[in-house]
Amino acid sequence: MIVKQLRSAIDDIFTLCNFQKSENVIDLIVGTACVESECGKYIKQINGPACGIFQIEPNTAKDIQNNYIKYRENLKELHNLLYIKKLTLEQNLMYNLAYQIFICRVFYLRIKEPVPNDIKDIANYWKKYYNTYLGKGTVEAFINKKEKLDV
Repeated sequence: MIVKQLRSAIDDIFTLCNFQKSENVIDLIVGTACVESECGKYIKQINGPACGIFQIEPNTAKDIQNNYIKYRENLKELHNLLYIKKLTLEQNLMYNLAYQIFICRVFYLRIKEPVPNDIKDIANYWKKYYNTYLGKGTVEAFINKKEKLDV
Protein backbone atom coordinates (compact mmCIF):
# COMPACT_ATOMS: atom_id res chain seq x y z
CA MET A 1 0.00 0.00 0.00
CA ILE A 2 2.76 2.46 0.90
CA VAL A 3 4.50 1.99 -2.44
CA LYS A 4 1.25 2.58 -4.32
CA GLN A 5 0.95 5.90 -2.48
CA LEU A 6 4.64 6.67 -3.13
CA ARG A 7 4.15 5.96 -6.85
CA SER A 8 1.24 8.42 -6.83
CA ALA A 9 3.39 11.08 -5.13
CA ILE A 10 6.22 10.48 -7.63
CA ASP A 11 3.75 10.77 -10.50
CA ASP A 12 2.43 14.08 -9.12
CA ILE A 13 5.91 15.54 -8.58
CA PHE A 14 7.10 14.36 -12.00
CA THR A 15 4.05 16.07 -13.55
CA LEU A 16 4.74 19.28 -11.64
CA CYS A 17 8.42 19.20 -12.63
CA ASN A 18 7.72 18.09 -16.21
CA PHE A 19 9.99 15.07 -15.70
CA GLN A 20 9.68 12.13 -18.08
CA LYS A 21 7.48 9.42 -16.55
CA SER A 22 9.03 6.26 -17.93
CA GLU A 23 8.34 3.08 -15.97
CA ASN A 24 12.03 2.26 -15.58
CA VAL A 25 12.82 5.67 -14.04
CA ILE A 26 9.89 5.39 -11.66
CA ASP A 27 11.00 1.85 -10.75
CA LEU A 28 14.47 3.23 -10.01
CA ILE A 29 13.08 5.96 -7.73
CA VAL A 30 10.70 3.55 -5.98
CA GLY A 31 13.42 0.91 -5.66
CA THR A 32 15.77 3.49 -4.17
CA ALA A 33 13.19 4.27 -1.45
CA CYS A 34 12.55 0.56 -0.86
CA VAL A 35 16.18 -0.36 -0.36
CA GLU A 36 17.38 2.81 1.37
CA SER A 37 14.66 3.24 4.01
CA GLU A 38 12.08 0.50 3.44
CA CYS A 39 9.88 3.28 2.00
CA GLY A 40 10.08 5.55 4.99
CA LYS A 41 10.66 3.20 7.91
CA TYR A 42 13.73 5.34 8.53
CA ILE A 43 13.81 9.09 7.88
CA LYS A 44 17.24 9.59 9.49
CA GLN A 45 20.17 7.26 9.12
CA ILE A 46 21.18 5.59 12.37
CA ASN A 47 24.69 6.88 13.20
CA GLY A 48 24.94 8.75 9.92
CA PRO A 49 23.99 11.90 8.05
CA ALA A 50 21.58 10.47 5.43
CA CYS A 51 17.98 11.70 5.53
CA GLY A 52 14.54 10.89 4.21
CA ILE A 53 13.07 7.96 2.35
CA PHE A 54 15.94 8.04 -0.15
CA GLN A 55 18.61 8.47 2.56
CA ILE A 56 20.25 11.43 0.82
CA GLU A 57 23.12 13.04 2.68
CA PRO A 58 22.93 16.83 3.11
CA ASN A 59 26.38 17.17 1.48
CA THR A 60 25.12 15.28 -1.56
CA ALA A 61 22.08 17.58 -1.76
CA LYS A 62 24.36 20.63 -1.47
CA ASP A 63 26.52 19.28 -4.30
CA ILE A 64 23.42 18.77 -6.46
CA GLN A 65 22.25 22.32 -5.67
CA ASN A 66 25.63 24.00 -6.24
CA ASN A 67 26.97 22.02 -9.18
CA TYR A 68 23.90 21.00 -11.15
CA ILE A 69 20.69 22.84 -10.26
CA LYS A 70 22.44 26.21 -10.09
CA TYR A 71 23.25 26.00 -13.81
CA ARG A 72 19.79 24.90 -14.99
CA GLU A 73 17.16 27.62 -14.78
CA ASN A 74 14.19 25.25 -14.97
CA LEU A 75 15.54 23.13 -12.11
CA LYS A 76 16.39 26.23 -10.09
CA GLU A 77 12.79 27.40 -10.32
CA LEU A 78 11.48 23.98 -9.31
CA HIS A 79 13.96 23.78 -6.45
CA ASN A 80 12.79 27.16 -5.16
CA LEU A 81 9.17 26.06 -5.47
CA LEU A 82 9.60 22.77 -3.58
CA TYR A 83 12.18 23.75 -0.94
CA ILE A 84 10.52 24.96 2.29
CA LYS A 85 12.63 27.94 3.27
CA LYS A 86 11.67 27.87 6.95
CA LEU A 87 13.24 24.42 7.22
CA THR A 88 16.92 23.55 7.10
CA LEU A 89 18.27 21.44 4.26
CA GLU A 90 18.38 18.43 6.57
CA GLN A 91 14.74 19.00 7.59
CA ASN A 92 13.66 19.31 3.95
CA LEU A 93 15.43 16.02 3.25
CA MET A 94 13.66 14.35 6.18
CA TYR A 95 10.15 15.81 6.15
CA ASN A 96 9.45 17.32 2.72
CA LEU A 97 8.46 14.40 0.49
CA ALA A 98 8.05 16.53 -2.65
CA TYR A 99 11.58 17.88 -2.21
CA GLN A 100 12.96 14.40 -1.51
CA ILE A 101 11.46 13.05 -4.74
CA PHE A 102 12.77 16.05 -6.68
CA ILE A 103 16.33 15.74 -5.30
CA CYS A 104 16.42 11.98 -5.84
CA ARG A 105 15.34 12.40 -9.47
CA VAL A 106 17.85 15.20 -10.04
CA PHE A 107 20.57 13.01 -8.50
CA TYR A 108 19.91 10.47 -11.25
CA LEU A 109 19.51 13.14 -13.96
CA ARG A 110 23.19 14.00 -13.50
CA ILE A 111 24.18 10.54 -14.74
CA LYS A 112 24.82 10.37 -18.47
CA GLU A 113 24.15 6.63 -18.73
CA PRO A 114 20.43 6.03 -19.40
CA VAL A 115 18.34 4.20 -16.83
CA PRO A 116 18.03 0.55 -17.92
CA ASN A 117 14.73 -1.31 -18.31
CA ASP A 118 15.32 -4.64 -16.58
CA ILE A 119 14.97 -4.76 -12.76
CA LYS A 120 18.37 -6.43 -12.28
CA ASP A 121 20.01 -3.78 -14.47
CA ILE A 122 18.12 -1.05 -12.58
CA ALA A 123 19.43 -2.52 -9.30
CA ASN A 124 22.98 -2.53 -10.71
CA TYR A 125 22.52 1.09 -11.81
CA TRP A 126 21.44 2.05 -8.27
CA LYS A 127 24.43 0.19 -6.79
CA LYS A 128 26.92 1.76 -9.18
CA TYR A 129 25.74 5.36 -8.98
CA TYR A 130 23.74 5.79 -5.78
CA ASN A 131 25.08 3.31 -3.24
CA THR A 132 28.52 3.00 -4.92
CA TYR A 133 31.11 0.30 -4.35
CA LEU A 134 31.73 1.77 -0.87
CA GLY A 135 28.12 1.30 0.25
CA LYS A 136 26.80 -1.70 2.12
CA GLY A 137 23.82 -2.14 -0.20
CA THR A 138 23.63 -4.99 -2.68
CA VAL A 139 21.87 -5.60 -5.96
CA GLU A 140 20.07 -8.53 -4.34
CA ALA A 141 18.82 -6.34 -1.46
CA PHE A 142 17.50 -3.77 -3.95
CA ILE A 143 15.57 -6.42 -5.87
CA ASN A 144 14.31 -8.24 -2.76
CA LYS A 145 13.14 -5.11 -0.93
CA LYS A 146 11.49 -3.69 -4.03
CA GLU A 147 9.67 -6.98 -4.70
CA LYS A 148 8.63 -7.27 -1.03
CA LEU A 149 7.33 -3.70 -0.70
CA ASP A 150 6.14 -2.93 -4.23
CA VAL A 151 2.99 -5.08 -4.20
